[in-house]
Amino acid sequence: MSLYRRLLKDVNVALIITTFLLTSCSLTGRNKPQKIKLSRILMGTLVEITVVHHNRQEADKAIKNAFEEMEQIEGLMSKFIKTSDVYRINENAGKDFVEVDDEVYHVIEESIRYSELSNGAFDITIGAVDSLWDFEKENSIPSPDEISSNLHLVDYHNITLRDNRRIKLQKPGMMIDMGGVAKGYAVDKGIEVLKRFGIKNAIINAGGDLRAIGKKATNKPWHIGIQHPRDKTKILTTLDVENTSIATSGDYQKYFVVDNVRYHHILDPKTGGPAKGCQSVTIMANDAITADIVATVVFVKGPYKGMKFIESLKDIEGIIISTNGKEMISSGLKGKVKLKDVHQG
Repeated sequence: MSLYRRLLKDVNVALIITTFLLTSCSLTGRNKPQKIKLSRILMGTLVEITVVHHNRQEADKAIKNAFEEMEQIEGLMSKFIKTSDVYRINENAGKDFVEVDDEVYHVIEESIRYSELSNGAFDITIGAVDSLWDFEKENSIPSPDEISSNLHLVDYHNITLRDNRRIKLQKPGMMIDMGGVAKGYAVDKGIEVLKRFGIKNAIINAGGDLRAIGKKATNKPWHIGIQHPRDKTKILTTLDVENTSIATSGDYQKYFVVDNVRYHHILDPKTGGPAKGCQSVTIMANDAITADIVATVVFVKGPYKGMKFIESLKDIEGIIISTNGKEMISSGLKGKVKLKDVHQG
């Protein structure tokens, strides 16, 4: 099976896009608006760009350039690419300052800001503990001693920023992992490129981090389905959105089960183990980087503290499904969404 097909099978895309387009609609002197959708594997997930535009050639060019922009961001922020800024920062932990690209500096600054706001529930230095886990293998559970020996390396306070875009991790062995922020940022930058090429109606979905601009060809909002956390064949709820970002964090995306215990990839920086209390968290925000980060924060905080955090932020809404199946909806969404058949497990 090809890598592309295997990722299509294995990657759980938390947001399922249902798009209804009125192709009979025509514009004077122009072609009919079309839905053009292209996919590519980036940042370890399936990235889909969907646009509605009257000119296929123009749309293809815009999408191509958006993908190139997102690929460039991956090249800067992946901890696996040896030429990336993040890889160089990690290699120099406890040693030297590393001069980085403006974008990397900005995203790390934003990450630290949310670490402060969330009291450490979001922490990009989780890499030292994340490296102990392998959610592609069954029974790959690090020992308590292994976690304990690396947990002291998880502390965003030990990221030092200097002028001229210089960054240093203060302790040897520290590792930055941008997995909770880079996809959202890349989606935002991809949307910027589409807009620059004249695209007014589009969605970019990067494995559950999504941003929509404009509307469908029917002049109606985009219709977005949120995946059920315990049945990938079902939709938890649907949302009608325009000029909105959505991100979902779930314990069903990368996980394994041992002795009826679910171990998933969203780690609590304070314990080094999978965060407890939630099945899924869906966040709506103005931009994808914010939705991406806040979804992680809320999942780590758990349902009650997480909802309090959502309500404390401006222009943020959310849906939380707790481990025992309890549904929580933020004040701005109450009465607007209906959840289906959530259960414990």
